[in-house]
Amino acid sequence: MDWGLMHWRPFALMAVGASCLTLGDFVIKQALLTGTSLQQIFGLGPLVFQLLLIVIAVLSKDGWRAHLPLQHPKVMLVRGLIGLLFSVFAFTSLSTNPYTQHAMLMQTGPVIASVLSLLILGEVFSKRIILVASFSLLGAGLIIGPGSGVLSPWLLLPVFAAAANAAGIVMVARFRDCATGLGFTFWSSWLVTSLGVVWWLVGGALLPSWQGMAWIASMAVFMAIGLVCMSTAMAWAGRLGIASKVPLMMYVQTPVALFFGVLFLQESLSGLAVLGACLILLSGAWMILSQRPVVES
Repeated sequence: MDWGLMHWRPFALMAVGASCLTLGDFVIKQALLTGTSLQQIFGLGPLVFQLLLIVIAVLSKDGWRAHLPLQHPKVMLVRGLIGLLFSVFAFTSLSTNPYTQHAMLMQTGPVIASVLSLLILGEVFSKRIILVASFSLLGAGLIIGPGSGVLSPWLLLPVFAAAANAAGIVMVARFRDCATGLGFTFWSSWLVTSLGVVWWLVGGALLPSWQGMAWIASMAVFMAIGLVCMSTAMAWAGRLGIASKVPLMMYVQTPVALFFGVLFLQESLSGLAVLGACLILLSGAWMILSQRPVVES
């Protein structure tokens, strides 16, 4: 396969975005471990995130008018609802599950995104997709660990979060002419921000420690970079007809997550969990390597 003929830019953007999103999850976990409440993270994190996006839009070459005006309210309402579901599932999962298990189960997202792209965008469907999806589901099952006799329902949350994130980025590819990548990212979080701030105010509007504020600000930076890169990559991929392939670059999250989880959080992994992660990674790699190259026009 001649990778020189591939449209490599969307793949690179997706890899950068996915890595930043994983770092954002790690920062959320660190904030929770250092005493910052989920209410404070959910209330202040998205608010800082949106303020950062506004600053980026104002400083961008095309100015904020190219990114932030609301031109398709129905599309953005649906994108906002999907963003809300993703945030609720992801934040709750990080507050209840070990970071490494959360991260490994989030790797079901690329396959879900690829399948949704094939179904919604009309790209070519093959038996390979079915096999890859099956291996990914098997890998997720090994990570959850039903063989231990203890199946935690909380471990389904990262799978739900992965599905919501997949639906969101595929929606960007489908409605790529409705907004820029930055615009989609901004409007995907407006509902999360609104409800999060209300929840924080109702809970007494307690401010976290300076350390907690630093974690929240870091989370917002990583999430902003990650989601803007991923949205831009999917909009680009939609135009090139490779929207089912680009999400597979999200598999770079696994080594990043395992590195931070094992090294900094001292989390241990079972043999079945490692086997499950390998199944998911190998199935994704198989799909990537089996794709036909796309010639630059």
